[in-house]
Amino acid sequence: MPVSDCWDINYTLKRISHIDGVLSYDGNTGTAPAAGDWVVGGTTGVVGKILTGSDLGGTNATGTLTLTETTGRFQDNETLRVLSSVNFDTVANGGFKVGDTITGPTTESIDVQAIEYNWDTSLPGEGYIWGNNLTTGFANNEQLDVSGGATAVALVHTAAETDNSALFATCLVNGEMAVAEATNNTNQSVIIGFDAGSAAIVAPERCRVSDATTGAFGTAQQVLGDTTEGTYRLVDYDSQSGAFSDGNTLQFEDVVNYDAQVAGQVFNVGDVVVGATSGATGRVLAVIDDGDSTGRLVLGNKSGTFDAVTPDDLQVGGTKVAEVENTTFTLTIGTINLPNGIRTEQLSEYGGMLERTESLNIVRDVSQLYSYAQDTFDELAQLDDDPPFLGVFKDNVYTLQNNWFMPLGSFRFLEKGSIQSAAGDLVVRGFDSIFTGKDIAANGYFQDAGNPTPMPHAYVVQNGAKIAPWFIEGPFRVMLPIKTRNLPEYID
Repeated sequence: MPVSDCWDINYTLKRISHIDGVLSYDGNTGTAPAAGDWVVGGTTGVVGKILTGSDLGGTNATGTLTLTETTGRFQDNETLRVLSSVNFDTVANGGFKVGDTITGPTTESIDVQAIEYNWDTSLPGEGYIWGNNLTTGFANNEQLDVSGGATAVALVHTAAETDNSALFATCLVNGEMAVAEATNNTNQSVIIGFDAGSAAIVAPERCRVSDATTGAFGTAQQVLGDTTEGTYRLVDYDSQSGAFSDGNTLQFEDVVNYDAQVAGQVFNVGDVVVGATSGATGRVLAVIDDGDSTGRLVLGNKSGTFDAVTPDDLQVGGTKVAEVENTTFTLTIGTINLPNGIRTEQLSEYGGMLERTESLNIVRDVSQLYSYAQDTFDELAQLDDDPPFLGVFKDNVYTLQNNWFMPLGSFRFLEKGSIQSAAGDLVVRGFDSIFTGKDIAANGYFQDAGNPTPMPHAYVVQNGAKIAPWFIEGPFRVMLPIKTRNLPEYID
């Protein structure tokens, strides 16, 4: 279940964080940081918050860190340092932001590189500044000012300061950040193209597609083009058997051919189809109706194998609609078109953070996170924990309840829906670009030295400022905070 590789559920803190990836390091001659600390790349300035690691608090020369809230792509062999922190509360006078230098009443100062504010729902109004160049001496209730800017923007809170500058001595980043995956090569996001299309329908999003020769498969997260040619952004890309290969046949997986359709009964997109004999299930993503009581269903979230021998009655809500016709469970889409290979790189200027030869940033529907959370909290071991979401699955509208929290950076990896807090002080909504990419051909995303940015890019402007993109060029779908209490520069 690749979606589970991408999300961390902290039951103690009641916090759901995206797992951005796994960063390797070497050359350490000091002490490794702890879970919850932040690290920074000395060349790129990229920061990330540590969820877990292979040697937390240890002194091994090498190790790995699993990160969240990552701001970009770490560079191989850049120095890796641990940020220090200052505890604060009582934000006022316009607050402060990343990039500011915060000073105390005498010589104390810290350069702000990350902020945790109102992350602990049981401690409203409190937070931590994480930064470099800490000059120590911050004490409880001291006034905090922005160097060269506003004064009295906050007060130092009880915990005061933590100097982490001595940690990770001589430590270097070892390679670029890798995808977090329980099984290698099963949880990547890539872009493929096709032409010579023969299917009667445009691929529905969330359908599974495969290379008929190599067995590589993935789930279509975003579909651009038409029935003759197009481009798919895939998630859950599984290349254990082999990679998508130029010139091979691209096909739909999880297809059910049906016949003997009952008069007056029809299949509709969204129906949950159940095999009466096999017990196999799937949600209808598309219907190809041949008009003679036969046709094909393209299914999502399929479980089990439909019986074509008995054959299975295909039921919706307990009512028979048709029967399984044969044992063909795939349907040809067209010919895989990869003029420059599979697109794995998300450019750094468009927020790419994972290893360039491995994966794009992995973005899924909000409904997938909701379904994963519901499945997790239905398990016996979690029945004593309060569930985090209340949702209207059909409309992709979800509410964080029971004091659960999601950091803003985690919403970068979601699309197509909205999430709000029960108190109404957090509202994050999905937006699509006006440019739909309908006419994008089979190789619209493929880049080379002469065409490094093959797709036009639309920018997002919020509050009069252009947002640094974390989404790949071309037609985008993003989640944007409409209201938040987690940025001290915005005080409601």
